[in-house]
Amino acid sequence: MLARGFKHYAVFFVIWLGSSLFSAFANAGVLTDITVQASSDTAGALANYTVSFTTSAANTLPSDGKIKLTFPSGFDLSLVAVASGALNLDGALTPSMPSDSVLILTRDKSGKAVPVSTPTGVIFSIVRNRTTAGTNLKIKVETQDFIGTPIDAGLSSAFSIVPGPLHHFTVTGDAGQNIAAQIAGKNFIIQIRAKDAFDNVVTSFVSAVTLDDSTHTISPKNVPDTPINGVVSANVQITKAQSNTRIIAAGSGRTGSSNSFTVTHNNLAKFGFSPIGNQVAGIPFAVTFTAQDDKGNTVTSYNGTVKIEATEGNVLPANSQTFVNGVVTESVRFTTIGNKELLRSLKVTDNASSITSSSLPQFAVSPGEPSGEVKLVANPNVLPADGVSKTTIKTPNGANNAIKDSEGNSVGNGRLFTVVVSDASVGKIATADADPTTPGLQVATTATSQLNFDFQAGQKGGVATIVVTGGANGSATGQVTISVNELRILSVQAERDTVSARDKNGPSEDQDSVRVNMVVQNAGQNPIALTKADLRFKDANGQAVLDHFFVKLESPPLPALVPGNFQTLNVSFSVLIDEDASGAYTIDGLAEAENGTISDTTANITEQWFVQSPPKITYLPGSLAPKTASLGSSYQFYVRVRNSGQARLVLDTDKTLLRVLGEGGNTLLAKLDANGVLRVAPGDTTLKFQGLFIPTNFPIGRCAAAIDIVGTHNAVPYSLSNILLPDSVTVKQAAELEIVNIIPSQSTVTQNMGKDWTITVKVRNNTGSAMMLDDVNLEILAGGKVDATYQIEAPKAFLHDGGSVNLEPDSTGSLLFKILTTGSTKGPAAVAAYVSTTIFGELYEAQSIGTQGSFLVQSPAALRIALLPSQPRVTQSQTTDWLVAMRVTNTGESDVNVQFGSAATNLLLGSNAGYNIDKSTSLDGNPPNTIRGLTTRDLVFTVDTSGA
Repeated sequence: MLARGFKHYAVFFVIWLGSSLFSAFANAGVLTDITVQASSDTAGALANYTVSFTTSAANTLPSDGKIKLTFPSGFDLSLVAVASGALNLDGALTPSMPSDSVLILTRDKSGKAVPVSTPTGVIFSIVRNRTTAGTNLKIKVETQDFIGTPIDAGLSSAFSIVPGPLHHFTVTGDAGQNIAAQIAGKNFIIQIRAKDAFDNVVTSFVSAVTLDDSTHTISPKNVPDTPINGVVSANVQITKAQSNTRIIAAGSGRTGSSNSFTVTHNNLAKFGFSPIGNQVAGIPFAVTFTAQDDKGNTVTSYNGTVKIEATEGNVLPANSQTFVNGVVTESVRFTTIGNKELLRSLKVTDNASSITSSSLPQFAVSPGEPSGEVKLVANPNVLPADGVSKTTIKTPNGANNAIKDSEGNSVGNGRLFTVVVSDASVGKIATADADPTTPGLQVATTATSQLNFDFQAGQKGGVATIVVTGGANGSATGQVTISVNELRILSVQAERDTVSARDKNGPSEDQDSVRVNMVVQNAGQNPIALTKADLRFKDANGQAVLDHFFVKLESPPLPALVPGNFQTLNVSFSVLIDEDASGAYTIDGLAEAENGTISDTTANITEQWFVQSPPKITYLPGSLAPKTASLGSSYQFYVRVRNSGQARLVLDTDKTLLRVLGEGGNTLLAKLDANGVLRVAPGDTTLKFQGLFIPTNFPIGRCAAAIDIVGTHNAVPYSLSNILLPDSVTVKQAAELEIVNIIPSQSTVTQNMGKDWTITVKVRNNTGSAMMLDDVNLEILAGGKVDATYQIEAPKAFLHDGGSVNLEPDSTGSLLFKILTTGSTKGPAAVAAYVSTTIFGELYEAQSIGTQGSFLVQSPAALRIALLPSQPRVTQSQTTDWLVAMRVTNTGESDVNVQFGSAATNLLLGSNAGYNIDKSTSLDGNPPNTIRGLTTRDLVFTVDTSGA
């Protein structure tokens, strides 16, 4: 097997060697008839190529031979992937590219050798044509044996690569160089070339070409000549100076531009102006002056100055600043305007060359806005507050008083001024509004640059300051003051809110005269004489009351002078009230000045009076508690009284007494407890008296009781002495264990109050042995029934000795109950207490059911506030005092203590900016700090400076 195989290969080798030797020693020939055909001859295009040739007369093209094609430089053969034979060349071909310009096609021996002198060829693709157009291009063709040894060779006939379609233009100088810097308005020659995408000149281009440039000022816009071989020249100029200028050529939908070059200005020929509109004297306006050549380009090399003038009127400045790069901006203003009817121009002249230019179009200059002080006079300057009287306000005659602008030019007619009256209630402007579309009332200047308008007095007095404002941002202003005389009653205030009617045949003394103060104010500038002052009363229905009240003027004696400028005068009265007065009344005032020519019949702040019937106090039978007392013990006695009158009785604690009358003239005396109820309101009230000790030698038995009720109502004294009660106190020997006293820590509490308070139960051990605390209980009775809404914490020990459960022999101990939550039932409440103790296991009990320790449950305080200013209007920054009464009504039953040191008790007027308010330090009347339940009190604030 091996031998056979070896012999086989040996034979093959010999055959191959023989073929090579044949090729090597063959005579080299010349290929003829070599032609090149491409599917596209356009520069840069992709093309299929066919190369045809005829073998030489000396050599064949072996079936395993090669065809070597050498292209001119620039062709891209790397894309050739397919090749085939043509004309007597069969079999397959394999392409390879040993270098950029050489393509080798190798036969695969499947075909026949091409005989000598036989036409043949190859087809291959794809070839990218070179990008540079050219003619007389040739391909060298060489046939080779299978190892690459040349057999025959030859050059193809010439072929061409032509330019592609028009892609862009180039614009250069006349010789193809970059365009150099040019001067605006000067001609220069340019050359335009039509180019394909690979920058080959498109020699076939003969279409029209248009021109433009970065400044759009090039001329001509159309190239006059037709391109020859894709090239054309033009003589052009650019009129606008600019750096980085480019010329753009366009044609057949394609464009191209030149290099960037600079177009510089020509010499100074004129001056340009920024636009100038109509102007106003005195108001600067900016004007930019530009040095220009004859084409309007800025002459950046100019750094001179110019003289500035106007063809009508005068301007400042007279000379400009130095131009920088041919430009300067000046702030120019007209001073005198000359004939305001004429249009005018600005004129500038070069100070070096006298080159002159004037601005166009011409413009108008009008007087400036009114400026400075506007003089005003009013004749007369005093009017009565009758709602009818008028005065004329005007600018005084004379050119010096004419209204002018900031430059001294008279403003002429039709200049609007806004007129403001400081207090519209004092008067108004009686001249028609010159411009209803402008906010506020306007008056216009006359042809002589003056103002003239009317003021009409109102029906309320005061000082009217009439201010006129015109010009830009109120640059012109003037004012005049007119006094409108009026007398005002600012307030009527009594020393008390409630008073009592006369008590016919009762325990009250007659009501003393009640002081009432009336404050009158002169709202005008001039002092006026007060000639009459009185008080007037109205009932709850607003009807005048002509009797019941007797008024006496106390001070000052009339006539009395009331100073002007909102100053005030206090008028004091005393008022007697008869027995038939009852209910609510309003106190108002009456004031006349100058014998009735000036008057006021209504106070800004009136007083409210409530006239009450005197208290009528009677004892409620059966209410005395306790009704039994033990010798040697202390008791706090309670009685209930009924007030069937309207006035509240304020008790005197030293003179309101309870007497226990024993046999043999023995009397026990207890004063009213100052910690209990001190006022007897209409209805039923429980009075608590100080602890009363029953001496051990006091007679045992039934004892009479009497009370003295002494106090005041609405400052009227009241006294009921030695009222013998139908109930009695039985004095007995002491029981072993007694509840001797029940003491609430507060005589009045508020419904549902969460604040802790206490009830102390005092317990007496009358034995000779110590008692141990066994049990305690406390309940609150409302209307005789237990009120379960109370939350009560019971004690576990007596208070003495730091909390002991033992009560020593013959001693009194205290049990402290904490009331954590007050109940919800209003009205009088009683206490039911139970205590039990033991002595060596023996039980002792004591109880008190509603006879001691009563207190009053009231509704919570609730405040309602009304503000009553003494003046409905005030003047900005007014320094004349005016008042604001803060009327506070407590609609609840509980008292309110006003904290005057607190920031919350204050008066706020807007943001309070500019206001100086003297804070109230007490309530009017007494008590000074407390607003009782169901009462109304006033806090009066004085405003001595009003805001701006």
